[in-house]
Amino acid sequence: MKKSLFEQIILYDYRYLIGYATLALIGLYGLFWRLGSLLPGFSRYEAEYLVSFDQTFSSIAANPLYWPHKLLSQQATQWLGASELTARLPSALLGLAGLVLFFIIIRHRFKRRVAMVGVLLLSTSSWWLASARLARPEIMLPLMMLLIALLARLTLETQKGQWLILLGVAVGIAFYVPLLPYVVIIGSLVSYSIIRKTAAEFETKWKIAFYLVLLGLLAPLGAAIIQDGQVGRDLLSIPVDWPSLSQYTDNIKDTVASLFWAAREFAPLNLGTLPFLDIFTVAMLILGFYYLDHEISRSLTQFLIFGLIALLLILSINPLPGFSVVLIPFIYTLVAAGIVMLFSQWYEIFPKNPIARMAVFLPTVFLLGAVVWYHHTRYFVAAPRSPNIIKTFPPLSAAIGDFLEIAPSASQSVILTTDEEMLIAQAAAKTYPATQITSVASAAFGQPNLAITHNAFEALDSSDVQLAKKTKLNVLYSSYSSQPIVLWYTTAE
Repeated sequence: MKKSLFEQIILYDYRYLIGYATLALIGLYGLFWRLGSLLPGFSRYEAEYLVSFDQTFSSIAANPLYWPHKLLSQQATQWLGASELTARLPSALLGLAGLVLFFIIIRHRFKRRVAMVGVLLLSTSSWWLASARLARPEIMLPLMMLLIALLARLTLETQKGQWLILLGVAVGIAFYVPLLPYVVIIGSLVSYSIIRKTAAEFETKWKIAFYLVLLGLLAPLGAAIIQDGQVGRDLLSIPVDWPSLSQYTDNIKDTVASLFWAAREFAPLNLGTLPFLDIFTVAMLILGFYYLDHEISRSLTQFLIFGLIALLLILSINPLPGFSVVLIPFIYTLVAAGIVMLFSQWYEIFPKNPIARMAVFLPTVFLLGAVVWYHHTRYFVAAPRSPNIIKTFPPLSAAIGDFLEIAPSASQSVILTTDEEMLIAQAAAKTYPATQITSVASAAFGQPNLAITHNAFEALDSSDVQLAKKTKLNVLYSSYSSQPIVLWYTTAE
């Protein structure tokens, strides 16, 4: 029977080409569309990270955690200049690499159609987008987990020393990312018998090279921990005060709740208290557990189940908001397994003919489209219009950037802020070494290049207000009605 053009395009000849192209466009759109302008400016959450290092190598050597992300941030700033887009670009690029790795892993473990649906769900998830579109380094957690998983599989299957060396590099880098030492240890314990068998088949020179590479990469980390013990505590996410048993139990409940029914309210990463997962993804997650129940002997299945449980327990000791992304590879691999179960049930019910396939295809596309639209609306529409999000990401950093662009570089610039705004101002002005950030009014007045945030201006006493008016300050307005004025400024020109 002759195939119609529609059947050829959708069901047979070009379906994967169309699928790959669509996935690529959706992934690029989700990660890079209005990356620097969707949110008004830097949040304190981003600023805390951005001011922790500067454009020098010594600042990274002193605290080498997340050093690949920090180096990317330095290079992006050097090439593109300082801006919200530049600061968030490294995370978006690493997020894109994570999607590619996830697709490769799922395609090998399951099938292409499963990998395509799995990547579609992950790339459009507001959980993933919020983590990959901030000037924060936590996106390295799922990225390095996926990279190690891929390199471990290639090492096991090919028995080539080159893959073993690359695996050593990946593991060495992973030890600079908080929580990942736990993941490596869990994976090693679960896969101990496989690791032992594989290691026996490699030549001694390759094993020596592996350990030398690993030790060489870990040496700077050891030196940094010896010099500053806080680096080690941050790496292992050790809290200053250990939670009580009741508090720890509550933390576990809150961590689980954030996935399924109500997350902790933390505006930089979430809209209100909405859970990270939608109903369809939760359903696929449950199906994924059912599917893996038939393959519990496999080391991957054991790693997914025991690793997910162990990390839930570890996260609850010191429940920092950004670290929840470490659960993404576990959860979305289980979601992919659930999609396998869904497809297998469909093919048992529906015979493999074009009419039956189309009867399944159209409702599935509609359902996936609804899930994608939900996350798109949640992240790209609802979040930027939320008053709480605008308050969390004030347009202050962009206004300070505009001020520093017009201020003469020959003379010093001074920015008067409140204590709450100081980190954001420091992040916005980090590439301007001649700029002074202060919350003391007496240190600001009289400078030729002066900027005062609106909140700082409102907090001035009457005498300082009169002095400010004599300075003939200009007003920099905001497009946000909740913050109509963001900066008062004057320059020497």
